[in-house]
Amino acid sequence: MLREQNENSKILIHDITKHLKIIQQLSENKDSNIAQYISEIVNDFSIMNPIDYCNNPTVNLITHRYYEICKKNNINFTISIKNANIDFIKEHDITALLDNLLENAVESALMTNEKFIDFSISTRNSNFVIIKISNSCYRKPKYINNILVSSKSTPGMHGIGTRSIKRVVAKYNGNLEMKFDSNTNTFTSTIGINSNIQNSNQT
Repeated sequence: MLREQNENSKILIHDITKHLKIIQQLSENKDSNIAQYISEIVNDFSIMNPIDYCNNPTVNLITHRYYEICKKNNINFTISIKNANIDFIKEHDITALLDNLLENAVESALMTNEKFIDFSISTRNSNFVIIKISNSCYRKPKYINNILVSSKSTPGMHGIGTRSIKRVVAKYNGNLEMKFDSNTNTFTSTIGINSNIQNSNQT
């Protein structure tokens, strides 16, 4: 997706003078539709879909995918990951962690009236990374054997996403907290990982 976006940008920049000449000619014709021409360019090159939320390509791809999902389903998706630094986490673990967290958040938010998801990644004391996802939730989630159970209808799939999240958190010696606030109907997952410990393990 990133490569495609970059290629589209290069093509658009290369052809921009040609497009401007056409727009100039269209402006001289009262019956022409300049807005439609510009709209076609925008849609063709996806230049209205920024995906550089942070410096990590994997996080960008996952975040943008869920941004599009939220947009289509009228979920207010707030993103605050600009200064995210989770490069110490392997790419496949980032996918397992964030994809499952955001999938659960979307699943929950879709069942509410005030649909929202707040996604943030921050660093405290220069080395403690906090990954936090809060979402609207209309009722207290169900747990079986301390495992969060989803509302998926797929047999045998209940709780697998949560187990995957816990596996990744444990792999990096992190902490995971999942809480439901009945006053605000909000479910929050908070993960804390000490990046210094991971870096020392890799050296």
